[in-house]
Amino acid sequence: MDNKKISIQAALDYGTINECVELIREIQEQIDIIEIGTPQIFRYGVGLLTVLCEAFPKHTLLFDGKIVDAGAEETRIALEAGAGIVTVLAMAHNETIRRAVLEAHSLGGRVFADLLCVTDIAARAETLYGLGVDIVGLHIAVDLQNSNNTLNHEFEILSNIFPKERIAVAGGINPDMARQIAPYRPGIVIVGGALRKATDKQKLLIDIRAVMEE
Repeated sequence: MDNKKISIQAALDYGTINECVELIREIQEQIDIIEIGTPQIFRYGVGLLTVLCEAFPKHTLLFDGKIVDAGAEETRIALEAGAGIVTVLAMAHNETIRRAVLEAHSLGGRVFADLLCVTDIAARAETLYGLGVDIVGLHIAVDLQNSNNTLNHEFEILSNIFPKERIAVAGGINPDMARQIAPYRPGIVIVGGALRKATDKQKLLIDIRAVMEE
């Protein structure tokens, strides 16, 4: 790996508000970004975001709203509630993404474009870069998680457009999967399902970081 520190993003998709707070309290030294996942947004709205912002003011909070319309308005709601990053779907209309970016940047925030379901990654990534998107997220589908060729192709495309530190990866990330993606040097690694299942959550994150930064 290069000398740049990897950012680990913990995805919160399940649990009560109190359970989420307790989980982050347990792992706060091992993570950089706290993600309020889409299922939790449906459950708690921006309420969970506000609680976590107050409890963990030193962490960056990502609001995974997967914005696909009303880009400025929805971005503003999330940032004013404490988020530092909001997500848009990369396949949303360019104008929606442009408005989200302008609003986020005016408020000191960032926009993360999720490439889920995008088929022409090269063309869309070029457009996203031109629109001012800060981070692109590569979702690795379950059926593709053991395919090094697929990873190589997609990372190669993205890294020719976005700096590697602005590329995030999600999908089944555990220490074994981290070994597969480590050579591509993404800037952000998102851990969700493995974190929920792990008995020793701190050790899991320490192991993933060690693999990514070795």
